[in-house]
Amino acid sequence: MLVLTGFLSPRFETHRYLWPALFILAGLYLALWSDGEIWPRGNLNWLWLLHHDAEARQHKVYSLLLVTIGVIEYARIRGSLTRFWRTWAFPLLAVMGAGMLLLHDHTGGSGARSPEAEAYLVNPAFDVDGKPRTASSAKDDADNSLDQQHPLQATSDSGMTAAPMAHGAMLMDPSPMTMAVSTGDSVSGSRHHIMTDSMLRVERQHMWFLTVGLSIALFKFISDGEFFRNRMVPYMWPTCMLLLGFMLVLYRE
Repeated sequence: MLVLTGFLSPRFETHRYLWPALFILAGLYLALWSDGEIWPRGNLNWLWLLHHDAEARQHKVYSLLLVTIGVIEYARIRGSLTRFWRTWAFPLLAVMGAGMLLLHDHTGGSGARSPEAEAYLVNPAFDVDGKPRTASSAKDDADNSLDQQHPLQATSDSGMTAAPMAHGAMLMDPSPMTMAVSTGDSVSGSRHHIMTDSMLRVERQHMWFLTVGLSIALFKFISDGEFFRNRMVPYMWPTCMLLLGFMLVLYRE
């Protein structure tokens, strides 16, 4: 909206300096607040996302893209860029961000509750979410760690071990395992191929984001490169950005 008002009236020409600053602020906000388990919002340090959390890692890349776009556009407005970078910088970054949506999903799980995450806590006195540990929460964490490490050796409340029960169940009804082996797929592996309603909705929204993002890149390239002198061309890319903003507001998982 700031870009459009700057085009519509000379009185609002100074608005063109504001929207790059908003991109930088949005990028910083995304970097600091996009993931509930990562510091400063959570209690896991950034080494965790570099090695284990692909979704959080992509969020940080998106934040870097936003900050870079803001800096480049501010330099372009000040006339500090050559014609090549003035024409290509924004479209290339926009295509990169839009293309990453093809790889981005919210279904993999961060593994933040796994025992391995304990080694990446910023403050051991707090849990992954940054909440103070209590005696009960520490016991639950220990039980979860034991269950994940030895799922068939965890004891039930009645004192009976789960291993004989699991073995007996396998002897009584081996058909599920037999089916999994005969089809050449494991039970855990097959779960990754089941698309829930939430996953389908996210995938569909990402495709719309991709389409609008590529449109922004194309129209910005045409406008900055001055390939067409039509007076409506400069209005196209900010209009698409406005549309993308509304789509992000309505986004849900």
